[in-house]
Amino acid sequence: MGVVSKVVYHGSTNDFLVIVSSPAAYKSFKSNPSSVALVDVVDAFSIYTSADTRRGSHGILDQASKSLIENEFGEKTSTDEAITKILLEGQLQETKNSDKNDFKSTNDSDNAAYITR
Repeated sequence: MGVVSKVVYHGSTNDFLVIVSSPAAYKSFKSNPSSVALVDVVDAFSIYTSADTRRGSHGILDQASKSLIENEFGEKTSTDEAITKILLEGQLQETKNSDKNDFKSTNDSDNAAYITR
């Protein structure tokens, strides 16, 4: 069972998320951005938003569109610039990553023979 670490930035109309690879690297980056390379902090150079409500950090996540990013962070804002702002002004959240085996039944009759009449 793993832990997913993400940084959530509460924007004016949407919440934006960035998945971080290491909470320790993120904390170092936040205290001194020039001390850690961005590539060592983020899991991928992608910005996400909640697919259903555009608010919150739970549920199905969609990759944020370029227009959503530009509306929040300004025109001609690069993905790197938006990610940096999210990391510096957002809040770290760590959630348990559910494993598909968490919900697996151990029913004894799974492989039982069927009785037919």
